[in-house]
Amino acid sequence: GIEAGYVKPKKSLFEGAVGNSLFRSTLEPHVLMFVGKLGVPAGPVRFYAQGGATYHRATISTIQDSVDGIEDRFELRTAGWGWTFGGGLEAWVAPAVAIYAEGGRSALKGAGVESAGEGRLDERLTYAVAGLRIAVSR
Repeated sequence: GIEAGYVKPKKSLFEGAVGNSLFRSTLEPHVLMFVGKLGVPAGPVRFYAQGGATYHRATISTIQDSVDGIEDRFELRTAGWGWTFGGGLEAWVAPAVAIYAEGGRSALKGAGVESAGEGRLDERLTYAVAGLRIAVSR
């Protein structure tokens, strides 16, 4: 089968100090996943593997404060394509209702959108989800 999904991870915050400067950076991504799935049924349970592509848009913001009271602000918006893979299982508890759990890993890779390609994002996203599937027609 094939599947498309949207993931909006929580905004990440990174803080630190270098010399006389303090910095605070955030990463806020939006991720679309497009995967192909291959499953093997075992009674009412189906085990599956999936793989495909991710498209992300992200905003990276950094504020740097120096001891001299000078504040520098930097913002980078990125977009690009990466890979994704994972797997999971689903158990049909009724003819049209299943519960499922899956996990995977995705690459968020891309260049700056408003900076003529300057600045890059190259991060990994590890995810785990669980939920309910309802068959509309069977």
